[in-house]
Amino acid sequence: MNVEATADRWLPARARATTDAIRRSWLGTFYDRVLELRLIDQVYQVSASVFVAYIPLILALAAVLTGGQTAVAEAIVTRFRLTGSAAATVLRLLDSPSSGVYWLGLVIILWSAISIGRKFSRMYTDIWQVPRLRLNQQWRAGVWLVMQLSMMASIAFIRDVWGPAGTGRIVAYVGASVIVWWAVEYAAQFILTAGQVPQRRLVVAAAVVTVGRVGLGVWTATYLADSLANQALTYGPIGVVFSIFTYIVSAIGVIVVGTLLASIWTDRGAEPNPRGDN
Repeated sequence: MNVEATADRWLPARARATTDAIRRSWLGTFYDRVLELRLIDQVYQVSASVFVAYIPLILALAAVLTGGQTAVAEAIVTRFRLTGSAAATVLRLLDSPSSGVYWLGLVIILWSAISIGRKFSRMYTDIWQVPRLRLNQQWRAGVWLVMQLSMMASIAFIRDVWGPAGTGRIVAYVGASVIVWWAVEYAAQFILTAGQVPQRRLVVAAAVVTVGRVGLGVWTATYLADSLANQALTYGPIGVVFSIFTYIVSAIGVIVVGTLLASIWTDRGAEPNPRGDN
């Protein structure tokens, strides 16, 4: 039995018209696309991949470049303004100076991190409804990884130069961060969709995701920082791990949901870019 047909037959005409209007609205389209793409499952799957590959890669690179992971631990402590035992827990969890680097492990982690770019590519192409990358285009995932690491380094540099210490410096910090976020997100989507999405749509998507990143930053400063400190005090290193994973899920959710919203809002008979085959 067709449940929807049965419901439509017994619903009053006015209620049926309202239901149909909701289904045709952008909100109804958004709901249908979330179910179609299994978006929540994909966010969690990619978040898990980021946690087990991307974070270890950052720690490994820190060990290669600085001789230890102290820089990463101190960056987290500074980013979330941790003090006391919470800061000590983070430092104890991540700091391992002069522990050496296993190059085979680094190569495996690097390959796993590149695979995250392929996962993002599949999400982007599915959201934009364009063909996925071909085998000879998989190098784009490596470019994406370099872009993400460069973005993190740029934001850290901007924070050091214009970190919160007065209204003017805060405005400069936020403004510079917004520019970096927008540019990297636009470039990332262009690279991972092989230029198949019209640029005007990618401009909107990058802007929506950037607004989401700003909101995520506010949420991080007002809620997650206290949560991380409390979790560290209550559960020790496990609490820190849980808070970091929560942040990763939120960050990826912002990217994916923002892109989906932009794809729906800009869907006005847009056609894929026929030149996106490089």
